[in-house]
Parts: sequence; structure tokens; C-alpha cells
Amino acid sequence: MREVTVLTPTGCIGNRGIHRETFLRALEEVSPDVLAMDGGSLDPGPYYLGSGHAHSPVRNVKWDLEMLLTEGVRRKIPIVVGSAGGNGARPHVDTTVQFIREIAAACNIRLRVAVIYADVDKAYLRQRAECETITGVDHDQPLTPEMVDEATTVVAMMGYEPINKALDMGADFVVAGRASDASVIGAFPIRAGYDPGLALHMGDILECGEAAAQEREPLLRGIDHNRIPMLGRIRKDHFLIKPMNPALTCTPESCAAHSLYERSSIYTALFPGGMLDKTHSRFTIEDPWTTRVSGTRFYVSDPYTVLLEGVRSIGYRSILVFGVRTPRMLAQLDTILEAARERELASFSTVTGLQIHYHVYGVNGVLGTFEFDATPQTREAGVVVDIVAPTQELAHDVGQDIRGRIAFWRYPGRQTTAGNIAVPFSPSVIDVGEAYELTVFHSLPVRDGLELFPIEVIDL
Repeated sequence: MREVTVLTPTGCIGNRGIHRETFLRALEEVSPDVLAMDGGSLDPGPYYLGSGHAHSPVRNVKWDLEMLLTEGVRRKIPIVVGSAGGNGARPHVDTTVQFIREIAAACNIRLRVAVIYADVDKAYLRQRAECETITGVDHDQPLTPEMVDEATTVVAMMGYEPINKALDMGADFVVAGRASDASVIGAFPIRAGYDPGLALHMGDILECGEAAAQEREPLLRGIDHNRIPMLGRIRKDHFLIKPMNPALTCTPESCAAHSLYERSSIYTALFPGGMLDKTHSRFTIEDPWTTRVSGTRFYVSDPYTVLLEGVRSIGYRSILVFGVRTPRMLAQLDTILEAARERELASFSTVTGLQIHYHVYGVNGVLGTFEFDATPQTREAGVVVDIVAPTQELAHDVGQDIRGRIAFWRYPGRQTTAGNIAVPFSPSVIDVGEAYELTVFHSLPVRDGLELFPIEVIDL
């Protein structure tokens, strides 16, 4: 094949819904060899991995899956979705498969679905942690058996090998658990014999869809540029990136910028089984809409390693939101909040694991302790109190108690006996549910890229 064409219909399944007209036009114009896209991420935080819930609207997820099934399968284009359902754990994958079953039955579509699970058996992982040092990623805490025991869910991030094995098994639709975004998109070209470095770099740019493009013209009426399919064409020594709407363009700057997205280094990035080296990558203009990329290399690691992601439950969360506008209270807000926290912890001293955190918006709510402006000009502040306790009832009680404590706090210069805070909601304390934290973020050596990822084939 002189080239392989990969169409990424959306940056993430379910985020905003595939734009139907643009998607159909792209299918007709390009006749892509594969439809490949990401289905989720750890970015929205540990709750979704722990709970098994989706972080995208279910309505949008079903819309996207229906677009892929009715238009992609009808044209006999292989479809690959990675990190299915949001975080790619078994509940997310199984929910995605159930949606596919329902849509296929309703639309009278027959297809072969390959399901790749990414969940790591805890007994296996505990034994590994007992016998060897499994190093942390971006931290120096080795994985311990206790960390494995406490984890509610642990997944491994797969590379392109399980996806290509599923395609070799005749899959029309590959539903992959937690997967490297770039590997999901680069898998088909690698299977066709193209350079892994180029294929993975192409996937690394395409994985967020139109984020790698910029506006070329004013927005066209009726077109949401956050839903535009992106096209990748890979050849022997380069690949091309193009948005499928002429109002957008992929420039060398926009593509280079996105290849640095979520990377600590501008030159290298770790992937399952190796390292992507962009030291000699070159970005050049191909035409007014398209950028050519060449020179990227992939270096295989020995041993092969995969990233582990795991979370544990830390209790139940309730939140309280209020605003402060009183100048004298604002001037000493940090002192008031800290004193209120200390008294609250003392009042509930018998509760193990109680946590109370503040996010003060208008002062340092985004950067927290990393805030670089130590003297912001603040006229008002919004405070979010984050309470985590062993039960939802306890978290709620703490929220109710601290609200009253702060509202009536006797600070120096106080002019009113109440009304020091503005509470926008009733009920004032909002129960969020079970809370999780990321505890497993480690690099696990494995035999090869297929070891941890079983594949099941379902004929619908």
C-alpha cells in the first residue's frame, strides 16, 4: 500500500458527539482504511476509574457509537476505540459492548466485535510486588503488596499489539480497555508495515481530534469546530495531518504544539514498549490545510513495560460552596478557614480518616500553594469546602457543622453577627458520593505487549 489513511472522527468518544454531516462527507471524500479514536482518559480524575462510571454524557456516547456502526460497518471500515467507556476498566468496556449490542440489534447490523480487557489481576500483581521492585512513574514510591490490596481497580495501558491481534482475528470493531491514545490510532498503520515512530507520532497528534488544528477562516454557521474529524495519511517516510473542514488548518505550529501536549519533554515520550523520539522531527507545510511530519523514531525498550493505573476508595465526599464579600473577613480569610478546620477536626476527633480541604477561588483556588501572585487584589472570594469522611452521613454532618461555624465566626473587626458568607444553594451541603485517590501509577515490566490483555471475540 502506497499509504494508509486513518480517520479520527472525534477526539474522544462521547465528548461532544460526532458531527454527522462532516463525518459523512469525510467518509465519501477519503474512503479511510480505518476509523480509530480514543474513548477516555484518566484526566477527569480517579473517581471514574474507581466507580466504573463514564465521564462523558451517555447520550453522546450512544450517538457516536451509532454513527460508527451505521456508517463505518456498512462501508466495511475497521473501527478501533481505545480506553473504551472512559477509563477502560472492565465496567467501562462492558457498558460500551452493551451499547454496541443494543444499537446493532436496533439497526439490524451484523458484525464481529473484539473485546480487549486491560484489568490487572490483583493476586498476580501482589505476587509481583512481593518479589521485585516495581518503580513509580513521576514519583519514587515502589509498588507494595499493601497498595495492591487497597486498590479497588488497577488497569494496564496497552500498546498497539493487542489491537492488531484483534484485527488479525477478523474484528470489525475493536473495543479496547485502557490503551495508549497514540497506539490506538497508530496500530493499523503499524500492522500494514509502516514505521512505528511515524505511526505513533501521527496518533499522538490525532488523538485529541481537531485540537491539533487552528482556525483558517471565521467560524462557519452551524459548524461546531470542536467536532471536526481529522485525517492522517502515512507513507514510507512521512505522514500528513489535515482537518476535514476547510475552515480549519493544520499548520506546522499547531501540529508541533500538540505533539508536546501532556509531555514533560519536547523531544521524547514514553509509550508501552518503548520511547518516541521527536528530536529530529520536521514539520513542513504541504498545502494550505495540511502539514507534513517526518523524522520521528521509535526505540523499543528492553524489557517491555506498561503503565499501571490504580485507585483506592478513601471514603465519601460532601462539598460546601459559599462566597465571601466582607473586606475585613477577606483580609483574614486564610486564618479563619484554618482555625475552623482545626476546631472541626477536634470536634470530630473520633472519626478516622476525616479530611477537610479548601479551594478559595479569586485568591488561589486554581494554583493553590503554587500561586505566584502573593498579593492578589481580591474584592470577593468563592470557597469550596471539600470534606471526605468514612460515611456519607458523617461527611454531610461535617459540612453542615463547618458552614455554621464559619458563618458566625468571631473575627477581629466583625460588624455583623451573621451574614458573613453567601451560600448559593439549598441544601447548602452537596453529597457527592464515594471518593477515590490515585495510588498506583507504576511501570510494570512484562514479557511482551500481549501478556496482560486477553481478547474475546463476539459475533453479533
